[in-house]
Amino acid sequence: MRILITAAGGELARPTAKSLKRGNPRAFLVGIDVDPTYLPLATVDKRYTVPRASSRDYFEAIERICRENRIDLIVPQTDVEIYLLGKRRDHLPAKLWLPRQEVIEKCRDKFTCQQQLAFTCQQQLAENKVPVPETRLAQPFGEVREMLSKHQHVWLRASIGSGGIGAKLVVTVKEAQNWLEKFGPETQFTVAEYLPGAIFAWNSVWRKGKLVLYQAVERLRYHLTSDSATSLGVGTSVIRTTGRKEVGRIGRAAVAALDPEPDGIYAVDMTENKRGTPCVTEINAGRFVTTSTMLLEKANCFFPWYAIQIFRGKPITLKKRFNPIKPNLYLVGGRIADPVLVTEKEVKIPSWQSISKE
Repeated sequence: MRILITAAGGELARPTAKSLKRGNPRAFLVGIDVDPTYLPLATVDKRYTVPRASSRDYFEAIERICRENRIDLIVPQTDVEIYLLGKRRDHLPAKLWLPRQEVIEKCRDKFTCQQQLAFTCQQQLAENKVPVPETRLAQPFGEVREMLSKHQHVWLRASIGSGGIGAKLVVTVKEAQNWLEKFGPETQFTVAEYLPGAIFAWNSVWRKGKLVLYQAVERLRYHLTSDSATSLGVGTSVIRTTGRKEVGRIGRAAVAALDPEPDGIYAVDMTENKRGTPCVTEINAGRFVTTSTMLLEKANCFFPWYAIQIFRGKPITLKKRFNPIKPNLYLVGGRIADPVLVTEKEVKIPSWQSISKE
């Protein structure tokens, strides 16, 4: 099996590559990234630098790399690449297993996802309802004022993006106004009721409408992350496995509410409201959650490889498919990679342009 992993030096791709290698040591992995600095961290057999996914040269790079390395399957690791590669799935030189494009686009926009879940919830029987926080668009600003009049605290967040970029808890109108002005009118924000309770992630694999595999975790500690001096987000640094049945029920219902025929990977984020009920805050279509993948790999449970085997119709060596890892197993400091020493030569990764066009 020859696999191309995008954003290979990133926090999600690194444990993904490890899981693929440990799940199948004979797998040949090619890693690509826009930044050569972190590519030496990737457990792959071959590395290339590529243009950003938004560049017109990105797909030419993908085509050349896939042809040169006889790639069987592309495994995208960022929401942007999942979205863009998904749009071109019928014209790619290798296979790509993602949910339907309509579902990816709904999940990409957190407000659209919330509205879909809220609407579907109204149509469902009580046992199938999906709890969601009250959520509105932050523009026009009058919506923020009204939400603050109803809730003591509200949560602002960019409607598109990952890692908590642009997220802030606010308690006053002035505080909210200052925060939104910092980003400008071009960035669409949502305003939601603040959820004060425990935070969960539910990672699942579906095939042709059937739930095949899942693991739930609880997030316990966070740290700041940054891709630049001006772009701060939040990452999880401590998580633990959980066997809480309600999390599994809500995760399953949320995916089914958004996609009547789920096929692929879906990761559902939830946070408890004041009553202790987990509410769905977002769904990531096409990828697992970063620290969950790290924990599972450390526990010898290789979800990325199992997902590929499920896609191929092959058996997986896992007796328990739902929450296979026992509860209260902790991962501490997961997103902080073990530092490595590399030479200048090792950082000079070849560009995709070194591959001939023919």
